[in-house]
This record gives sequence, C-alpha cells and structure tokens, in this order.
Amino acid sequence: MDENGGDQMASLKDLLEYNEEAVADQGKWSSTASNYEDELETSPPQRVQAILGSQEDEQHAPHRLFCQLAEICVAEGEAAEWKDAARWFRFEEDVEDGGERWSKPYVATLSLPSLLQLRSLISSGTVLLDIGASGMEEIADAILCQQGHSSGLDEEALARVREVLLLQHQHRISKERKSCLCLRIASCAQAELRLLKRIPSGAEACSLLVGELGALQQPLLAFVRLAQAVLLPGLTEVPIPTRFLFVLLGPAGRAQQYHEVGRAMATLMMDEVFQAVAYKGKKPGDLVAGLEEFLERVKVLPAGQWDPSIRIKPPEKVPPQEKRKVPGAVEGSAASSEPARHAGPELECTGRLCGGFIQDVKRKAPWFWSDFRDAFSLQCLASVLFLYCACMSPVITFGGLLGEATEGYLQVDVC
Repeated sequence: MDENGGDQMASLKDLLEYNEEAVADQGKWSSTASNYEDELETSPPQRVQAILGSQEDEQHAPHRLFCQLAEICVAEGEAAEWKDAARWFRFEEDVEDGGERWSKPYVATLSLPSLLQLRSLISSGTVLLDIGASGMEEIADAILCQQGHSSGLDEEALARVREVLLLQHQHRISKERKSCLCLRIASCAQAELRLLKRIPSGAEACSLLVGELGALQQPLLAFVRLAQAVLLPGLTEVPIPTRFLFVLLGPAGRAQQYHEVGRAMATLMMDEVFQAVAYKGKKPGDLVAGLEEFLERVKVLPAGQWDPSIRIKPPEKVPPQEKRKVPGAVEGSAASSEPARHAGPELECTGRLCGGFIQDVKRKAPWFWSDFRDAFSLQCLASVLFLYCACMSPVITFGGLLGEATEGYLQVDVC
C-alpha cells in the first residue's frame, strides 16, 4: 500500500478511537435499530400516528422529496463511479437505452422479499439522525465511525467503503456537458432547467447509493438524516439540497437484490406517511414502525395472474392519506363506512310545508332581475346570434336538398 493509503488507514483508526465521545456528545445520533423491540406492544399504525402527532418544529417539517438511485458501475479500463439507475419525482422513472434516456413515470411494483429484507437491514443497520455534516466526507466519516463499532469491520474494509462513498457521480446531463459541442452544452442546460421546473419549490433530495463491494462479507446499510439540508455538488442530477442519504453495499453476486431493496426504500420515501415519519422520527425504531405500517397497507398481486413487465400508469389523482395519520380513523371501520350526510343547506329537511322551496326562492331572489338584465349584454347577444345561425344553417341547407330529392313532396306530418 502506498504512503497515501497508509495515511488514510491511520486517519480512519484515529477516527474510530475518537468517535465514542463524539457520538455521545451529538445526542441525536443513533447507532443501530436493534434496540427497538420493546416497543412492539402497540401496533405499527398506532406508533406511526403517535410519531406524527408529536409536536412539530420547523427543522422536522416534511418537505417534498426528489429521490435518485445510483449504482456502482465499473467499466473496463475506466475508474469506478456512481451511475443513475432510477429517480422519483412522484412516481418511478428508470434509465433506459444504456443511460440515454429516462422512462415515463409509472407506479412502482415492489417484491415482497425486498421490503422484508429492507426491514431486516434497517433493524440491524446504522441509522444516523440529525447529524451536522456539511459535506460528503463528513457523512462518510460518520457512517464509518458507527460501522467500525457496531459491525466489526477491519480498517482495510472501512477504507474501501469510504473510497466508494466518495466516488464521482456520473449523470446523463453531466456526461453530455463534457462534450465540446456548444449545442450539446445548451441542450444540457435546457434539460436541467426542465428538471428543476418539475421539482416543487423548497423540495429536498434523498440520495440512494447501492452496489456490490468485494471487501465486504455481509451487507452494510446506513440511513442518514441531516440536521439541515445541504447542497452536495454532483450527488444528484439537479442542484438541490440533500436531506437524506441511504447506503447499501454488500458482497458481490447480489446486484439485482440490492437494486430492488434500493427501489423499495425510494418508494417508501415517496410515500406521504413514511416520508413524514422519516422527517419526524426520533429513533431508529420509528423508521421500522413506518415501514411496518406501510407493509400493512400493501396489496399483493398474485403470481401468475399478471405480467410484471407491464408498467402501471400513474393515477390522475392520488387518494388522500389522512386516514393513516389520524388516530382512530382506520380505513374500513364502521365510522368511516357511514354514508356522508348532505352538506348543502338547500338539501336539508326543514320540517315545514314547502320549506325547501321557500328557502330556495329567498336564496335566488337577490339575483332574479340580473338573470334577465344580463341576457341583454353584448356578449350574451353575440352568443345567441352565433348559436341561432349555427343551428339554423344545417336545417335550411338539408331542407333544401331534401326538397329537391323529393321533388317538393316534403311537408310536416300532422297527426
């Protein structure tokens, strides 16, 4: 190993020795989620509703999220780098045609094993909440500090993980920008502007990094929530501040498995309820509770009765999720199954003879004369004349044609 590599290993060793007091001083940092089992006495929906019902502060107020999933790519003769695999504005969009274009948005269909594995990994993985990092190096060091104490990784493996976390990110837009052609640079700027227009004002980013790493013998998972959203150059396709970072690295031979777990996590982060839990959760067990609540709402498509290659088109309107947030408002309960009462006063029973008719006259009386007066306005007269001509023209035309065709034997039949 060269001199720089030795210095990096030494710095990691010093970082691990220093970390115990640093983590304790942070207060809001969390290690692993394995100590939440004593909270299982209440159901996941109740725990989630308790989390969302806690006092809200500006720091933990939920924002709209933009999620981007990147995977490690090692091309022959080139250095390893992170490449985009999918993104979520509201629904999933995948990279297609070798990274040349993005697919149309579609509703993500997740495998049940990927959700269950994600639950297991979060339960035993590293969860860091509200850390005060301002750059990717600080985030990587925080992850390695916790991993060094909880997973028992050696210094060489930790150094390799840090190297991978700090790899360059290759986006389709940035790839085209490197070209010397001015037209391509201009088209990249336009594409970036179009992407920014799709992202609501004040939105924050969630970056998901997954891939294989030969130096690891078992999967390494880390979920990081920053105390404040920070702009990390080059991490996402568009320059918006990052609030969440999800890392999943593991032994070789399971790339597709890691990809599916990453998709599951990104889909969870776009879920309105889980997203609020991710912002307001105070301990790792809160994330597990949010995931379990999501699992209780999942509908499983039976194998062999649908085509997995068919992408589900996004609905025009997403149903509200308020029933999942409010205690006692359980979907399908007797209270929610009652038919809605008529809200309009004109449909309420007055209990008097012709009471509804009298109230209707009283409501319409102020506009009675205006209904006739407005009919003589220039706009109304023009509309009436246009409709008269539009309706009478075909009647006159076809009447004349039918008169010629019948040699004048055309009249109105009176019974």
